[in-house]
Order: sequence, then C-alpha cells, then structure tokens
Amino acid sequence: MTDETIKPDKIYIITDGECSNYSILGATTDKEVADKFAEKWDARIEEFDMLKMEDFIYIQNKKTYNILMDKHGNSEPGYSYSKEDFKTEWHFWRDKNGLLKISVICWAYDYEHAVKISNEVRTQLLASGEWDRKDKEMPSHE
Repeated sequence: MTDETIKPDKIYIITDGECSNYSILGATTDKEVADKFAEKWDARIEEFDMLKMEDFIYIQNKKTYNILMDKHGNSEPGYSYSKEDFKTEWHFWRDKNGLLKISVICWAYDYEHAVKISNEVRTQLLASGEWDRKDKEMPSHE
C-alpha cells in the first residue's frame, strides 16, 4: 500500500457475478489493494466517489420526490420534500373526496422513476391485502 494509491475521495468495490448472482467481495480506498484482490479472485472493481456532507441532498444523482397514488395506480406529485436523512417511507391518507391513497416519499432519478417506486409499494400493499384492510378501517372525511 502506497500513499499515491490511497484516494480518500474514492472507494473501490470488488464485485463478482451478475443480477441475482451479484455479490460484493470487499471494499477499500486503496486502488492497489483493490487491483490485487480483483486479480486474485478474478473479480471486477467498481469505483465510486465517497459521499461528503454536501452530497446528502443528492444520493447517486437522485433527489427526493413525494408521489400521491390511488389504488388503481393513478399518480400525482405531492408536496415538496427536502428531508435529507430518510429511507423510502409511505403512509395511507384519504383525499378530500374520501378516496384512500398512499403518499410515498423516496429517492429517485426523476418523477417517472419515483412513480415506478411508488407503484411497487402500491402493488405490495394490494397483494398483501393491506390496502383493502386499511380502506375498511380508516375513517372517511364526512
């Protein structure tokens, strides 16, 4: 390990496999170490920039979106959201007409990507029966 191979602004991830067979074998900030391990394990090296405090607004070129979606997948943008430290979260709510919807807050590349993420949440709620249970339990605005 030499000082010129260590780049504190980079991380090298040693990986193997594709899709469902993909795995991370190791990680280092030293390019020389990454090269040796990748050669030993016949693996790939993926290089990423280390996150800095100012990067918390955008993670891997993503930003926060809030999507409102009904049971049938109809969606619309929700309120502006700028919380910097969260994982994808969602909750049920009823609109002014009493229609049950979900509000999904997520990191996404763009609005369309956020709608796809929201739709995945919606389909899981429908498949589990949770959407219908909540629709019966949650009071309507009257």
